[in-house]
Amino acid sequence: MLVQIIADHPNKISDLRTLLGSEYRVSSALLNDENIVPVECCAAIIAADLRIADNIAALKAISLKDKNAPRRIFVFDHKARLFAAQAYALGARHVMRDDFESEPDAKLAAEKMIRKL
Repeated sequence: MLVQIIADHPNKISDLRTLLGSEYRVSSALLNDENIVPVECCAAIIAADLRIADNIAALKAISLKDKNAPRRIFVFDHKARLFAAQAYALGARHVMRDDFESEPDAKLAAEKMIRKL
């Protein structure tokens, strides 16, 4: 099962790869990379700061090109409901916070979101 991770910072990519473990094949790309190629995958996990206008613009551009992922999971690092609302407006099917260390069931929650096809 292929999962594509798109993030605005390399540390977010490595954190999400660690969370997913070796159970999934993972493709990853940086958000502002001009060469993002849409990948046929079962889920796309997007981790980006939605307070930054350039990130939102890049996500809109990607969502117009990439209609292949049946599941789009947005991961954000703020509690505000506004970020969840923005994520849903950008095509999210699920949203989750990135406090993986404090959330013992984060891996289980992520797996449920990915598998929920």
